[in-house]
Amino acid sequence: MLYNIYWEIPDCIDLEGFLKKYPPNFGFKYKIDHFYSIIDYLCKGMEKEDLDDNKGFVNLNAQKLQKANHNYKKYLDHLRINGMISTDMKYIVGKKSFGFMIQGYKSHRSRPKQIPIKDHVIKKKKALEYKEQIKQLQQTKKEYPHLSRWFNEKLQIDASRAEQRVEELFPEQTGPIRGVRKGKASGWSKRYRAIQAIQKFDRQDFYFGLDDKVGRFHSNLTNLKRELRHYITYDGQKLVNVDIKSAQPLFSTLLLNEEFWTKKGEHLSIIHFPSSFPLLSKSNSSTPLSITIIMLVKTLQKLDNKEVKQYLRMAKSGNFYEHLSKAMYPKQAFDKG
Repeated sequence: MLYNIYWEIPDCIDLEGFLKKYPPNFGFKYKIDHFYSIIDYLCKGMEKEDLDDNKGFVNLNAQKLQKANHNYKKYLDHLRINGMISTDMKYIVGKKSFGFMIQGYKSHRSRPKQIPIKDHVIKKKKALEYKEQIKQLQQTKKEYPHLSRWFNEKLQIDASRAEQRVEELFPEQTGPIRGVRKGKASGWSKRYRAIQAIQKFDRQDFYFGLDDKVGRFHSNLTNLKRELRHYITYDGQKLVNVDIKSAQPLFSTLLLNEEFWTKKGEHLSIIHFPSSFPLLSKSNSSTPLSITIIMLVKTLQKLDNKEVKQYLRMAKSGNFYEHLSKAMYPKQAFDKG
């Protein structure tokens, strides 16, 4: 795991030249590292957010920025007012913070570059952040060893071929009509994000962990563009990607199968999930929770339960969400987005 104390920003950005042209008038001496930190923050956000879903903007965590720099709004406004970044001006209480975007499209072929942190205090804070990230990675390794064990020196990417593929996926637009499709992220931001992910993978700067919202396991692998996963190997062997349609509803049907809760299960059963044993053993009654669940499943199987049968058919069809949408909103067209 490589954690050096530097900012990583697009090489098309000349921040020192920008500040000479647009000198800040804050009423106090500014630190250039605080400007770099905002651009670095947006670049990291580009790698992990759904750019199309947010139209290329990265939502800011005000608390995190405030903790790093209590004057962050002045720095943010200076970059915005002078055209270095732009905002979507959308804020929804409890749901969405303001989104910001780097105006880097002027240089389509820009690549990440590393800028050493100069300020001693900021460097010290950043070092503490990295130590905390390492602690979180170690904790994730303990809790999910079956998922995290593969992130080691054997996991590699053919960076040269992967970057060639990026150029094919995101060619520079020429001619009088340029820009992006309505509601989509720019080709520049997607290209930069892809190059950024490849470089991080190539230097084995691995990250992984569960998100706080839905418990998904995110990592360098899951955040890498699908077309680029062909260039990854583990111990010299090519990887295979398996995409199961409507996987969560499909797996949930196991819970309605009596064999899943017993040792009789020929394939996948509760025995394969030892982490759930403590939960199943907890019960306020003398009857174990697992026995109660089996009794409930048997009852459902005996009943002529149309809703359960309909759910099973929908989950196994491979088009669960389309069927669910039709059942809930029969007069509306299904919108996958």
